[in-house]
Amino acid sequence: MTQEKRMARCHCGAVEIEARGKPIAHIACYCDDCQAGSSAVGALAADGGTDYLVYREDRIATAKGGDLLEARKLKAGSATRRMVATCCGTPIFMDFADARHWVSLYSGRFAESVPPLEGRICVKYAPEPAALGGDVPLSEGYPARFMLQLLGARVAMLFGR
Repeated sequence: MTQEKRMARCHCGAVEIEARGKPIAHIACYCDDCQAGSSAVGALAADGGTDYLVYREDRIATAKGGDLLEARKLKAGSATRRMVATCCGTPIFMDFADARHWVSLYSGRFAESVPPLEGRICVKYAPEPAALGGDVPLSEGYPARFMLQLLGARVAMLFGR
């Protein structure tokens, strides 16, 4: 059985990130930090959300151009980093400089098809929550299902799966 692979690329192609395996989740986040951070790096969707493919950090590797990635933070002491390709200014992913075990890649960076959106989270912060529609589940905060997906990924990492 072959393992699923996707490549996230910057606009000019100088930076490539390989994502292996199935993502933990495909979500759109509307929290204040995602809105402010995504707006600052040019990744905010028209509806005020940020669309991510969430992967285990051990399934992400820089294929090329790692030296071109620059971390951008909203606040100096924040663990949250938005990684931007300095060659062309493309936001590639968001990660954390702490013990969190996942990386959120901007879904628009993948040329390949991505799995369907599973849900919209933190919608109470959305500019117009009522306009988000009902195509996928909407959660005012962090839904139990998403938290269990993150926990399951951590357990799988601990057991080398």
